[in-house]
Parts: sequence; C-alpha cells; structure tokens
Amino acid sequence: MRASFRSALAGLSGLAIVASTLVVPTAMAVNIAVTDSGDDRTTITVELPAGVDLATSDSVTLVLRDATGAVVDLSGNNVDTFDIGSNTQTLSDSNPSDGIMIVSSVTGDPADGDDISLTFNSALADNTAYVFSYSDSQGNTGAAMINYGTASQVIVTATVVPTLAMNISTTNADLGTLSSSAVVDSTGGSTVTITTNAVGGYSLSASAASSDATDMPLASRNALGTPGTPGFGLYVSAVSTGSAAAGFDGTTASTAVSGSAQEIASHNAPVDSATVDVKYSGGISATTPAGSYNMTTTYTISGSF
Repeated sequence: MRASFRSALAGLSGLAIVASTLVVPTAMAVNIAVTDSGDDRTTITVELPAGVDLATSDSVTLVLRDATGAVVDLSGNNVDTFDIGSNTQTLSDSNPSDGIMIVSSVTGDPADGDDISLTFNSALADNTAYVFSYSDSQGNTGAAMINYGTASQVIVTATVVPTLAMNISTTNADLGTLSSSAVVDSTGGSTVTITTNAVGGYSLSASAASSDATDMPLASRNALGTPGTPGFGLYVSAVSTGSAAAGFDGTTASTAVSGSAQEIASHNAPVDSATVDVKYSGGISATTPAGSYNMTTTYTISGSF
C-alpha cells in the first residue's frame, strides 16, 4: 500500500499548475441624461457619457416606459431608426409596440460618448413623465427620466388692483375785481394731479355752474378775451403727461365750460403724478350789476382699464 502511494506521488511530480486570467469585458452603470432638443416632445436626445465607446457590431437597446413602468406603444410612430452621433442605426423591430428599440449590430463605429438621437412621428404626451433605459452589449446600463408639462411647472399668480387717484391743489381761486376793459385770468389756478395704472390712460373732465347765469354766464376763454364780454370760463395752461383737449387748450380756448362734464385733458397710457394746470377767467360788461359772483367747478377723472 505504501509503495503504491509513493509511486502515485512520484507520478504527480511531472504535473504543472498553470494560473489563467479570466478576461471580463469592462461594464459599468452609466449616467445618462435625456433632453428634448426640439422642445416639442418629438425630438429626443439620450446623452451618453465618455467611456461608452460603442464599436461596430455592438448591440444597443433603448426601452421607453412611463413613470409607472407601463409600456409606451410606438407602433405607427415611424420609429425605425435612431442616430448614434452622425451614424444612423436601423432597428431590428421598427415601430415597436412594447417600447423596446433594439439595434442588433451598430454600424459606422461611433465615437466615444456619442449621443443617441431619435425622432417620434407623434409627440409624447404632455403632463407625463417618461423613463428611457439604455443598455449595450458591453454591459453598460443607465436610465433617466424626462418630465413634460404642468407636472414640472410652478405657476405663480398675482393680482394688481386698478388704481385711479386725483388731487386738486386748491379749492378757491379769487379773480379779484373784474373790469370791462380786459379779461382777468387767475394767477395760480388749480393743479390737478393724476395717478392711474389704467392701460388706456386717463380722461379729465370739467363741468361748472355760475351763481348768476344771467349776468355772469359761462363762456369760453377766447370769447372772454373780447373786452366787455361778461362771464366765467376756464382753460388748460399746461399738461405734464398727455395733452389738453383742443377746445380748452390755452388762452385761445374756444369751448365754454358747461353744466355737463367735458373732457379738458387726457393721456393714453398709465401715469404717475401727471399734472394738469387749469386757470380761471372772468369778464364783465359795462352794465354788469355790482355784486359778488362765483363759479363752482367740478372735476371728474376716469381711467380706461
């Protein structure tokens, strides 16, 4: 028995133990990104990172699912190719109903990190998230999501209330003693200040009433410029933003203020502290009875919102 064992050991002395190296293809989980290069839900780019260097005859698989994992049916969507870099690849199964797009043999030897681009005939659904999964025969895998529509948007709302304000600098204008030889214009008059955010701007109107319509009627500034003409009137001497109405513009104003509101100035856009300067005029005839007279003027502002 011992002799037989020693003989067996002697026989093993001629054996050589050889260590071999197992070569495993390099594979990695890759970080891919998906973008909508046309912003139209039809032109999609799958961005591959450096290190994904596809070679001729490699295979590539793209899988399209929605965020719930449900199949995206691409049948009838004219998907029979996609590009890797500048090289067009033909799908093994065109218009796949299961959302799996396979190129079984890459052509053209794409460059390292070349992106994949594909175009759908029908746009992907709005307000939906999609997942693109990538894999190739080198063992590289990755996935990325793209989200369309209001699900990825924040809508901020706000309200701007209409504003319309008017301030009158003075409520009294004393013309002093009137003369039949010349019209008397107020020294200061009134400054009407207007602020509004109305897109169509403002309209300033005036109406008036005389305490004695018989002896001191309402008249235009132009008419009162003729000596001996009795009455009260007003005119616009200056406008900072906008313009005076033609009939009330300056000392040649030809329109008489009346009991009904008439536009005296306006502007067609929002204004901040626009001013309208108004002066008052008075005249008498040689036979106007002595006494105290007054004219009450009312201003109205409106905005075109």
